[in-house]
Amino acid sequence: MKIERILFPIDFSEGAMNALDYAISLAKEYNAKLYLLHVVHDVSMTAGWQVPHVRIDELYRSMEESARKELEKCCQEELKGVKDIEKIVLRGIPDD
Repeated sequence: MKIERILFPIDFSEGAMNALDYAISLAKEYNAKLYLLHVVHDVSMTAGWQVPHVRIDELYRSMEESARKELEKCCQEELKGVKDIEKIVLRGIPDD
């Protein structure tokens, strides 16, 4: 079996951090690209609302920036040895 890409959704929970070890070991073993994906929950999409208020956009930008920073500092030690990593932050419904 040839594994070239591994998508790992991460919510920074204890369970996700435990599972990350498995994704990292697979990425190293198969020399695969590891995608770390965090989705910031967009409440307006859940409720079907249109929320044009500028303050909401500022809040989401702040949440996305915080998530990017967390991805950057998260698990640096564990990720040593993984050659190809992409860290992605999106806004949406996490389980979609």
